[in-house]
Amino acid sequence: MYFSLLSAWRDQVVREGESAEETSTDPERSHTYPSGAVMALLFDPSGQEPHIPRELTSDAAYLCPARDGIIALGLRPGQTLAAPGFHFLETQPGLLLACLLNGGTYLHLEPDDIARDPELLTAHPINVMGVTHEVREILLRKPLEFSRPWYYWFRNPAESPDIEQWQHFIETTGLEEVYSGNVKYDVAAGGCSLFSIRRKGQVHLDVLPSAGVPWGLADPAADDVESLGEYGVFSPVVLGREGSEQAPLGSMVAKSHNAWLFLGSRVSGRAGRTYPRTEILEAIRSLPCCSYCSIVEVPALGTGAPVFVLIVFTGGKTGVREAEVTKEILNAIEREMGNEFLPDRIQFFPLYPRRDSDGNLDHDWCRDQYLTGGLFRKLREETYWYLTKLREYLS
Repeated sequence: MYFSLLSAWRDQVVREGESAEETSTDPERSHTYPSGAVMALLFDPSGQEPHIPRELTSDAAYLCPARDGIIALGLRPGQTLAAPGFHFLETQPGLLLACLLNGGTYLHLEPDDIARDPELLTAHPINVMGVTHEVREILLRKPLEFSRPWYYWFRNPAESPDIEQWQHFIETTGLEEVYSGNVKYDVAAGGCSLFSIRRKGQVHLDVLPSAGVPWGLADPAADDVESLGEYGVFSPVVLGREGSEQAPLGSMVAKSHNAWLFLGSRVSGRAGRTYPRTEILEAIRSLPCCSYCSIVEVPALGTGAPVFVLIVFTGGKTGVREAEVTKEILNAIEREMGNEFLPDRIQFFPLYPRRDSDGNLDHDWCRDQYLTGGLFRKLREETYWYLTKLREYLS
C-alpha cells in the first residue's frame, strides 16, 4: 500500500516474501546490549552533581520502566499516556519506555500546544496524564469540559507544593471522580523512584518506594551515614555496572503514621532540580559590571517557591546603565545555560562585597547581608558611600 510513497528509500524496503539480504546489500542491524552493559550516560538535573553523567545499564533501562508502567503509572496495553512539560532530562528515556514496554501509546504534547489549543486534550483519548504546574495554570485559565476524562493523572511532588491550588484545579476541571497520585522520577534510579497510591479527586503528599526495590534513609548531613530516625534522604538500591548499590537521591521523606510523606528536595533549585550557581556566574563573569556577582536563594514561604536573586556589586562606578546590563546578563544566561536558569530578580548595589583570604567573593556574606537587609541599610548610610568611593580611587 505504501510502497509508491517510499520511492526515495525503494532499495531499503523489504518486500513481501523477500529477505533483507535480498533487498539491501548493506542491511542495518540493531545493536544488542548484554546484561550489565552501560547503554547510556544521562545527566541528573535533580542530583547533587548535575554536571556529572550517570551510567544507565541495560538491565535498569528495561526492568525499571517495565515495572513503572505497570505499577506506578497503571498502564495497560492499548492505553495512551501524555506528560506535557515534564522535564526531559529528569524523566527520559524511562517515561517513554514505561509506556511503550507496556503496549501503550505515548502522545507527545507540549505546554505551548495546550496553551494555543486546550481542546487537544479532549481530541485524543488520554488514559493516563501527567500534569505539570505550567499545564495546571493553563487549564485553570481555560477550563475544559471532559466528556471522557482521564482514568488517572499524576504530578511531580517536588515541582509545586501548593496543595490548595492543586485541589482547586481538580474542582475547576471537574476531575473529582478521577484518580490522582504522585510520581517522582530520578535518573540515578533508572526511572520512577517514588510513586503513590491513587486517590479519587484528592491531592496528597503520600509516597511509596518503587515496588520491589530495597531502600533506606541517609542522614541529611552525610550520605554515607544511616538516618537515626524515620526521616532522611531517600536512598534506594539501584542497578549499576558492578551490581546493585545504594544511591542517596534528592528526595526527603518522613514517616507519618502508616504512610511516608514527601517533604521536598534537598537540592537548592526550582521544582526539585539543582540551580547551578557557579556555572551561571561563570557565564556572565566577562560582562561589564559583573566582576562581583552572587546568587542568593530567598527561601520559600508557606507553599510558594524559592526565589533566586542575582546580586550585582558595581562598586563606586558611576553611570551604570542597569537596564542595558540586565538585558546583557539575561541574554548571556539564556544563550549559555537556557532560560530555565534565568534569575527571578536582578539587583544592583553600588557597594564592594567582602572577599575571603584568597581574594574570592564571600558568597556566605552576600547571602547573610541580603537576607537580613544589611545591603539595603548600607545604601542609606553616607559612611559606606564614602568608603566605596575611597576604595574606587585606591583600586
